[in-house]
Amino acid sequence: MNLRALTENRGFPWMAAAARVAAGGPLAFSGFMKLMSPPEELALTMEAYRILPFSLIPPFARLMPWGELFVGAYLVVGFFIRLSGTLAAGFYCMFLTALLSAVVRGISLNECGCFGQGGPHLSGWGAITLDAFLLLFALAALLDRRHYLSLDRLHLRQKGPLPE
Repeated sequence: MNLRALTENRGFPWMAAAARVAAGGPLAFSGFMKLMSPPEELALTMEAYRILPFSLIPPFARLMPWGELFVGAYLVVGFFIRLSGTLAAGFYCMFLTALLSAVVRGISLNECGCFGQGGPHLSGWGAITLDAFLLLFALAALLDRRHYLSLDRLHLRQKGPLPE
């Protein structure tokens, strides 16, 4: 059984909605927790990865938490599912790339910086595993065509009957 068949199975319409919440919830929470801390804390964590040029770190540290918060929240409520799911998958790919790059280059990170200073603190491999599963959930949400329990579905209903 492929992933699309699993998420669109008539007996389990809630699976795609659960995948949306599983992918979007941690992203929104992560963005919120980072916004509760000064952006300089995230900038220091980003600097430890040694990926971005120093001049890009401060603006990236200010904007990324807002992106995580909105993309995650949109995915949870099912608003612009295709766009928010694509952006969430992009975030998780970016996080996986940064984490794997640090591991391969032997950079020792005290914490991944996933949830800022106030959230759970994960090791490199713990964060890699979490992000890999969250990426799978984001991809499952992208494959859903029925948009069960979503704002998109409400919007589609206003336009006429939904295709089965």
